[in-house]
Amino acid sequence: MVELGSHQLDAASIQITNAASFINRTIICLYQKAGAELRLQKGYCTKDRLDQLREVDDIVLTALHKSGDYNKIFQHLTIDLPYASAPGRASFVLRPVVSEDVMTARFAQLPQELVKEIVQKIAALDFVDAIYYDLTNKPPATFGWE
Repeated sequence: MVELGSHQLDAASIQITNAASFINRTIICLYQKAGAELRLQKGYCTKDRLDQLREVDDIVLTALHKSGDYNKIFQHLTIDLPYASAPGRASFVLRPVVSEDVMTARFAQLPQELVKEIVQKIAALDFVDAIYYDLTNKPPATFGWE
């Protein structure tokens, strides 16, 4: 696996978003459940779905605090995607960024072992089909997903 902190991923992300004006996000798949055929699902903002998001977000934030990396990033977002094998399931995007001025930002290059730990814990949840990592800088992307 290519390390998330590698210059190869940073360069690839920049090349992709610069080459195609209609693309403003670059993500990498860190995990996909074996045999899961992912497709867009109807996704509504329900209590169950928000509880799933909170559970995944708690795993990430707890691991960042425990490792001491929480204070090294400017912001972390966990995004719930209705891209899954069935209703009630989901995929998640991890979006940690670093920024000094808020006008620009780079994706956070977290330690590989920390990312592996986070992915293993999230993948163990029974509703998770896939986990992605957002490698997009600002610009062209914003901090959050609209």
